[in-house]
Amino acid sequence: LASKMRSNGWREDFRDPLATGKHLIRASGRKLRIGVPFPFSMHAELVYFWLNALGLKTPDELDVRTVPPPHMADAI
Repeated sequence: LASKMRSNGWREDFRDPLATGKHLIRASGRKLRIGVPFPFSMHAELVYFWLNALGLKTPDELDVRTVPPPHMADAI
């Protein structure tokens, strides 16, 4: 995913969350899958807020998976 983002012009500059998010959505090429530790967590709310600002109707336009923190590394 990062390689696709770079090939589309992303410069690995996280100081511009709008541009980074647009590159992420474009590079995914399908419904973007997001992992959150709990469906009601602040992590989920912040991701939804960010992606909603990019035009996605979250979480409807995402593939949201709840993954407990101890299992996150294996889920990636």
